[in-house]
Amino acid sequence: MPTMKDIAKEAEVSLGTVSNVLNEKGNVSLKKIRKVQDAIQKLGYKKNAQAGFLKKGNANKIAVILPNISSIKYQSLYEELEYVFYQEGYQLNLYLTCSIPEKEKELINLISSENYFSLIVVSCLDDGKYYETIFKDNIDKIIFVYNKLKNIKYFFDLNYIEIGKKLAEDLIEKKIRKVGVFESLSKVEK
Repeated sequence: MPTMKDIAKEAEVSLGTVSNVLNEKGNVSLKKIRKVQDAIQKLGYKKNAQAGFLKKGNANKIAVILPNISSIKYQSLYEELEYVFYQEGYQLNLYLTCSIPEKEKELINLISSENYFSLIVVSCLDDGKYYETIFKDNIDKIIFVYNKLKNIKYFFDLNYIEIGKKLAEDLIEKKIRKVGVFESLSKVEK
């Protein structure tokens, strides 16, 4: 697999010029852009998925993958995410899969090359290995909601009945007899 150094050597330009072309910076001459693009095509260079996704720094975008927005639960999820993250200075970008696994994989590939702080996804895949292959060390910055995929560590379920069942099983197993329940984020009365 060719590297940026290989591109620079082939195009007879500096590594910085290759970086500027790949990151679409406007400070490169048309002639050098063409040379770099020709070298990229000749060598078959592909941008590293992790190079763009979840960069350290000032990324303020969060990608959200949903099956659709016709379902009330997905509408509500997106609206709440938008409300909370907007207040924190983040921009949400919504992607829809229409519950088609191949479309989700295409979106994963697209998102992996962008500069996102995080990814929140309601996946239609059965297994999380595809995400792990694409995002490798950044898999812990991906939040899976509703659908628990095989081989995925971080998962949130908003199904309160299932959460209640799992909580009850845990309490019984640990023989815990006293339980406190908070039903909202509003102030607790004294």
